[in-house]
Amino acid sequence: MKTTQSQSELLFESKKAKIYLNPETCTLELMWTKNADKEDYKSVSYKGLELLKEYRLANWLSGIKNNDVIDDELSLWLQEEIIPRAVSYGLKKVAIVMEKDAFDKYYSNFIYNNSERTGIEYLQFFDTKDKADAWLLSNHKL
Repeated sequence: MKTTQSQSELLFESKKAKIYLNPETCTLELMWTKNADKEDYKSVSYKGLELLKEYRLANWLSGIKNNDVIDDELSLWLQEEIIPRAVSYGLKKVAIVMEKDAFDKYYSNFIYNNSERTGIEYLQFFDTKDKADAWLLSNHKL
């Protein structure tokens, strides 16, 4: 079963990102359209958190193919500020769609190795949105 951005409802748009609600996968989709600085990254992340809570979603997809790898400080902020709050709102599954280069591998290893500490039950990395959607639709014992 394939999903496309056209099946998703655009909830928010900035100069650097778009946030969608995908009703098929019950997922908040944060798709970076351009490289974001720290201020943009935090602002959009907070908006995503607000929408996750408002729509009571358990799934989050982050498309980072069009954004540079975030630095350690911002990654730590994400793990200490955003992810725990999202988990407290009911977040269970996170899918990250990214390129397969060395920097992304470092970023994914950093997040993955710390996912248990943040409370995320399921975290996976994908090179296409279709693969991420298939995983988000799969059944896990939650």
